[in-house]
Amino acid sequence: MRCSRFCRRSNRPCTAASTRCDGTKLASLQYTIDAWDNAVPEHVKRSPLIGAMYALDGTVPPFLNIWPYKSVDECSRIRAEAVKDGIWLPKGGLAHLTTMESTIYVPAPFTPLR
Repeated sequence: MRCSRFCRRSNRPCTAASTRCDGTKLASLQYTIDAWDNAVPEHVKRSPLIGAMYALDGTVPPFLNIWPYKSVDECSRIRAEAVKDGIWLPKGGLAHLTTMESTIYVPAPFTPLR
């Protein structure tokens, strides 16, 4: 996967990481990147972004994003607040996606994410 311009290093302790992999519609990758470009600055005020990446293989490029959280509860709370406040999901983004799959991971003790 190729890292997009949203990638930032976070020194924040992470005991849970949320990932979402979006399937983009044919020829919609650039629209997705542009929508994120507008939405991420407001969202990262609430939660840092480890990375937003896309792959160039497959029929249509998937778009993956990874967010660190102190806990699964914090993840749920921040997501709900961002949606309620209208800063997330990126405006118009859903119209350009075919799938959205979210997963919560707990880092192993030896990972630098802890």
